[in-house]
This record gives sequence, structure tokens and C-alpha cells, in this order.
Amino acid sequence: MSDGRIGRWSAVLREALAVLAAILAAFALDAWWDGRVEEREMRDALDAVRVELEDNAGAIRGALAYNSAQAELVADALDLATTEVGEMTDEDMGRFSNLPNFQVVTLRLGATAAFIEGGHLRTLDDRELRGVLAGLSEIQSEIDEEGSVVDGLSSQLTSTLLRAAGMDWMRTPQDMASPSGTRAILEAVATDDEVRRLLYGRTFLLNLVYGLELTNVSQQLDSVGVLIDAELGG
Repeated sequence: MSDGRIGRWSAVLREALAVLAAILAAFALDAWWDGRVEEREMRDALDAVRVELEDNAGAIRGALAYNSAQAELVADALDLATTEVGEMTDEDMGRFSNLPNFQVVTLRLGATAAFIEGGHLRTLDDRELRGVLAGLSEIQSEIDEEGSVVDGLSSQLTSTLLRAAGMDWMRTPQDMASPSGTRAILEAVATDDEVRRLLYGRTFLLNLVYGLELTNVSQQLDSVGVLIDAELGG
């Protein structure tokens, strides 16, 4: 009888151990699968960040190129005398029709925010990449700080330009960009010292101070892209 009880208990123990092993194996399999799913989701989200950063870098390069071309246009406008402006045809005015314009950059960081809010940072092994991704949201503030100085000076320029050009009749940007509006602007640039000072100052800040900030940000984004490529390629 005693040997029979021991045999039954041994069978029960073996069955219990088998069930426990099956449960632990199932948990391990679930954990492995969850890890694979989490890894795939992280990589997909990180790839979206990479694309977003490339788009932002492209927008920065576009703004730098546009503002650089505007600086050359401003330089040509500052060289014009009143008589030269008077001799220009309406067709000639077309080249200067967007003289006061410039571009600022607003970064798209939606994919980056989604990556962070999705809890993917903790799955990254690269500590440097975790740090730079967490700090990307601060980059827009850095750009805005320099951009606000340009915006402030540009507002002064616009009001001074409208006053000097006697452009009370202007109601829309199209009015300012028309041949008559452009001519009035160029005449104001040629004759009004305050307009010239503000135009030169705004262009200087736009291309040196703000331009340098954009260049630095572009380089930052490129360096983050290199880290992401290394992570995705690993």
C-alpha cells in the first residue's frame, strides 16, 4: 500500500511539474513574442523619426537657400539709386517683387513625440541616441529664440517701409508685390536711411545669426540621423 501511494504521488508530482514547465514555457514564449513585437514597433517608430528628421533638414536647407538668395536681392536693392529705380520697367520690377520676404523654419516633431510618448526610448541600447532623441523637442525653442529677433526687426521694417513708401493704399501682399508697389518700395530703400538701416539689419540677422542657428540645427539633425541609421542597421 505504501509503495502504491508513493507511486501515485510521484505521478502527480511529475504531472504538476510538467504543467508548471508548460506554463513557464508559455510565459517565456509570450515574453519572447512580446519582445519581438515591441522591438518591431520601436524600429518602425524610429524609422518614422528618421524620415521626419530628414524632412526637417530639407526644410532648413530650403530656408537657408531662400534667405541667402534674398540677401543677394537686398544687396542689389541697396545699390540702386533713385534715378535707376525710375528707369526700371514693370518687367524689371518682377525681380524685386518679394524683396521684404524671408523664411523661418517650424520643425515637424510629431513622429519624435510619438516615439517618446510610446515608451520606445527604454528599448534603445544606445544611450547617446536616447539622450539626443529626448532633447529634440528643445531644438524648436532654440530656433524660435533667434527667429523671434528676426521677426521683431522685420515688423519694424514693414511698418517703416510702408510709411516711407507712402503705401496707405496697400491692403494685401499682392498690392506690395505689384509693379507699382515694388517701385514704391525700391524708391523708399533708395531714399530713406531708416529703411536702409532696418533692411540691412534684418538681412544681417537673418543670414548670420538665424542662419547660423539653422545650420547648427541641420548638423544636429544629421548627426541624429547617423545614430538612427546605425541603430536600425544593427
